Amino acid sequence: MRSAVVRQLYAVVLIASVASVAGCAHGAHHDASPQAKVAATPAPSASASTIAAADPAQAQQQVLQAYFGLMGDWQSAAFNPADHGAGLSAHASDQALSLIGGDITRSRRDGIVAKGKLKLAPTVTSLSLTATPPVAQVDDCADTSDYLVYKAADGSPVSTSSGKPGGQQHVLAHVHEVGGVWRVYDLHIYQVGSCR
Repeated sequence: MRSAVVRQLYAVVLIASVASVAGCAHGAHHDASPQAKVAATPAPSASASTIAAADPAQAQQQVLQAYFGLMGDWQSAAFNPADHGAGLSAHASDQALSLIGGDITRSRRDGIVAKGKLKLAPTVTSLSLTATPPVAQVDDCADTSDYLVYKAADGSPVSTSSGKPGGQQHVLAHVHEVGGVWRVYDLHIYQVGSCR
């Protein structure tokens, strides 16, 4: 069942693949286009954890920057067949990096690109700065209605197994801080209609 969800999500939107938010209405959506993504910040100094522990608001901002950075990098690779996601490790590690890397590899193999706008409305729903390493959870309701996949060769739309376009999808990201840098290490994207 998990692989069926993965295949369906992949067909709907390149950012989808695997497995809570209060819903999309809780905040404004942000355009995740490559031009709108949060600029990568230089690697923080070794004392970043101490600073973040003293300022949870700053830590939340860094967590969201990691999430937006990851989604922006992923979308850049989805739009451009020449982009193989070499910069993804700046914002992702572990399962999230494998998931996205696999998605990009499949897209290149299948000759698929994405077009349109991905709208994000993430919220940091938990943050533990005393954990080792510090960890956070981000819940989002990504709107993929205008973010669809096409064949790179002729621009024809790729049909989904359900025949329906994208829509609102629940995204759950686990983020941790290692060496002063926050990265998404575990990412789950659920099917269209999964936002609460």
